[in-house]
Amino acid sequence: MKIGDNILFWQGIYAGSGVVFGKKDSIIIDTQMRKDQANLILELMKLYGLYPKNVRYIIDTHMDLDHTGGNAWLKKATGAKIVAHTDDARVAENPEKAAASQARFAAARNEPFEPCKVEVEIKEDTVLEVGDLTLDIIHTPGHTAGSICVYHKDSKALFSGDTVLGYGRPYKVPLVRMDMETMLHSLEKLSKLNIEWILPGHGDVVHGGNKRLNEFIKDLKDLPSKVLESLKEKQNTPAGISEQFLIWPQTAETVLRELDKAGKIRKVENQVSTISTAWVAV
Repeated sequence: MKIGDNILFWQGIYAGSGVVFGKKDSIIIDTQMRKDQANLILELMKLYGLYPKNVRYIIDTHMDLDHTGGNAWLKKATGAKIVAHTDDARVAENPEKAAASQARFAAARNEPFEPCKVEVEIKEDTVLEVGDLTLDIIHTPGHTAGSICVYHKDSKALFSGDTVLGYGRPYKVPLVRMDMETMLHSLEKLSKLNIEWILPGHGDVVHGGNKRLNEFIKDLKDLPSKVLESLKEKQNTPAGISEQFLIWPQTAETVLRELDKAGKIRKVENQVSTISTAWVAV
């Protein structure tokens, strides 16, 4: 789909990808999983009269393989420089190591992951300018340490990667791998922007971006107390909590880890068909 005058967005099989274009230059944001899917980005550009050799940068919102599997192919096809946050950059250079922890993505790849050097490493919030294009790159750790979002002020559009999910996803809050405070800080930073469109890594495009952000912030802030109240009634596992509150299992584990650190819950080992770890309020 086309957003405003300068943005193309495509929600692929595994993740969303975007193109921001000016009078001549273009920038690709996230590159799908495989070469065949990445090539569809180029086909979409051609439909709008955009030339691959005019792509100056390829920006990775984070280095999960469903967002970066097309890096090497698109770099060869365009000659563009890869841009990523320094805290995630090494993954692009050793994708097979990442594949070991992302087995589902690796299985869907059906071809080797090719290393790809990150030429432009972002260390903090910055402005990227090329030709008549200006993009704000915002460091938003929480999903990964090096997660970034890309904001095009003229279109009031935010490429949110996995920091903010779109509509149609079953989970109510983002996948938090780090800690709740870090993710909340990132979301609150984004909420200060004037966002009309959220172009997410997963889910449908959101019109009314600030409203969506505020929903995420509220739900994330309320989550620990809701989980704690639930555990006062009965013990539960991360999978059970995930199902009960419609949150990612990893987010459930993050909440449990922080409640445990605060001394509010304790582990209970249950012998069923296998041993599983459950939690109960103290």
